[in-house]
Amino acid sequence: MLCIFAYVSGGELAFQKSIPLLVNGEFLKTRGLRNDIHVFLMKGAQLLSPAYRQTLEELGYRVHDAERATDRILSRFPDMSLLSDYLAFNYLRWVLAHELLLDGQIELPLIALDGDIVVTAEPSAIERDVAGRTFTLQGCPCFVAISDPEWLSIYERELLAFSKNPKPYDDEARGMLVKPTKEDREFCNARMYEVPLRHDQDLIEYLVAADRLPQARSSDIFNTSSFYWIQNPLTLGEWKDEQGVTTQQPRIVERGGWQMVAGKQIPFIHFQNDFAWYAHCWLRLSELGLGHLAPSLRYSRTGEQGWKGRALSGLIRRLDAGSKSYSRSGLCERSLVKNPASGNMYLTDIMNSCW
Repeated sequence: MLCIFAYVSGGELAFQKSIPLLVNGEFLKTRGLRNDIHVFLMKGAQLLSPAYRQTLEELGYRVHDAERATDRILSRFPDMSLLSDYLAFNYLRWVLAHELLLDGQIELPLIALDGDIVVTAEPSAIERDVAGRTFTLQGCPCFVAISDPEWLSIYERELLAFSKNPKPYDDEARGMLVKPTKEDREFCNARMYEVPLRHDQDLIEYLVAADRLPQARSSDIFNTSSFYWIQNPLTLGEWKDEQGVTTQQPRIVERGGWQMVAGKQIPFIHFQNDFAWYAHCWLRLSELGLGHLAPSLRYSRTGEQGWKGRALSGLIRRLDAGSKSYSRSGLCERSLVKNPASGNMYLTDIMNSCW
């Protein structure tokens, strides 16, 4: 069961611009794929018009108002109310998932997706592929497959303890950065967290490293999968060795409209902030005949950007000055159409510049 946990705070238009549900729904529909993704709104469902919700339903989404359940959970985690909606709801989405599982409103395997993901494969095929496995993909909770319900109950217990007294967690997390109980590469993790722990990704990466959350081995996830798994499109080759790709310079190729790497289909694209900005700049630079410069925009693993990247970013911002056209949904829509220069989707060409 594929689920998105989201919230509405700035009204319907802002929600549509930042969460590309319509774009993804249309993408799946035009390819004849059954959608069936569930959207649980933790706040602000009433801010979405009946017409917009009906369109989502027609595209195959199942939209649920989960605000009352979220409010009940907030009463049990009062410290979360001190955080921004973004941080609080990211922490609490897993507690909501646990409650919905116990109430019979969701079922396992649960595949939790971030709202900035565009699914590019048959959702039911993804569900079948990960069935029986429990893992956070490459350390990022943008894609979490849960077949073991203990993951949710353990997380809820750990979050409650962490919210009441974060210092012991921070102290142990600092040590886990140096000497983890479970090694990242062997267990599909990436200890990119900062101390003090600031959000749910930090907490989850630490709990996996400390062997306090169930996490499948990398070999169990990748060896029998029919998909090539990418968490951050800016680092396409980060996990290529574990996925059996031996080519030094692999490429994404399109077959029948599907994006493939070494014969395996890419199941989704994560339009996270840094990749979304990179893709936007790639498109803008290509309009100027400067697309070959786009790789300079990429950040290093430590979050640093070279002077060329900073200069190009400044150029794009000046070109965009006064424009209200940029949005994540708009970017997704522009990326998923054919580039006449290559015959690929623009998205394929953008991602191939990131190997």
